[in-house]
Amino acid sequence: MNIISPDRLHVFYGFSKDFAAAGLRLGCLITQNTLLWKSVKSNTRFHGGSGLSIAVAVAILEDEEFVASFLALSRQKIGDAYRYATSFLQKNGNEYWRGSTAGFFIYLNLSPWLLPKLEDPEYVSEYDFAQELLDAGVEMHPREEHWEEPGHFRLVFGHERERLGEGVRR
Repeated sequence: MNIISPDRLHVFYGFSKDFAAAGLRLGCLITQNTLLWKSVKSNTRFHGGSGLSIAVAVAILEDEEFVASFLALSRQKIGDAYRYATSFLQKNGNEYWRGSTAGFFIYLNLSPWLLPKLEDPEYVSEYDFAQELLDAGVEMHPREEHWEEPGHFRLVFGHERERLGEGVRR
């Protein structure tokens, strides 16, 4: 039974999230789509990983005990942070999307605060609202490529509890 065409299934992977190693800039692509593979290959020809990045990645991956321990601790901490953030949001009556199963962020619905502002002709967009949040010390990314409806922002929950709680309070 073909649920999805193999030409439409691709896996991109990088060290950034799993190993807290954004600076390594290493990743891989698994695909059966020849056109995609050729396109990516032509663009990566001039952007190979540095020797130092590759050496660090190899050292990490070869230490299987470290990898298992690091990933287990990471899963635990991410799960704890997610539970803390969602319980804090629920206690404070904040609406968020409950379909998340992976990642470091929650889609937070701030439309009750945004929509009345959008009625003001001087108020241009969610970016104005995002700037107000930033002026209050809270950085939130508007929905433009993440959500269809206005007022949804990505809340990154991987911060210290005090910092996260203060951000949500603001």
